[in-house]
Amino acid sequence: MKTPVRSSVTALAVTLMAAMASMSPATAAPEPSTGTGGSPVQAEARAVAGTPVYVWATDVRVRPAANRIWDPIATVSRTWLESICQMDGEYIHDPAVGGNSWWTFVRIGNQTGAINNLYIRGGQMIEGVPVCSTSGG
Repeated sequence: MKTPVRSSVTALAVTLMAAMASMSPATAAPEPSTGTGGSPVQAEARAVAGTPVYVWATDVRVRPAANRIWDPIATVSRTWLESICQMDGEYIHDPAVGGNSWWTFVRIGNQTGAINNLYIRGGQMIEGVPVCSTSGG
């Protein structure tokens, strides 16, 4: 059963991702300051405890959406991160490890970003990480 807070955070995250995906990078509004503020999605996402996930690879780019059109917000290597949800996004193929279209949204400091599941221990979809939903329920 989803909690109302988790459902609201997931719905807000998916709505934000959809809005960002419809904008070209050149016309996208800049991210708000990440000092003590951040976006409303980031603020609400910090309040929900997520499943820990392990990024097994090095120099993995964390992006603001589940595709490569956006510049990375961070780069991580061999670390545990707190997940929010996962969704089907851009298919990524890495000759060394295969391909996957599933991305997991994680917390990086006070920001939220997506990592392709190729680089997270657990397979195509990560067990224990909920699927992002816009249903609100």
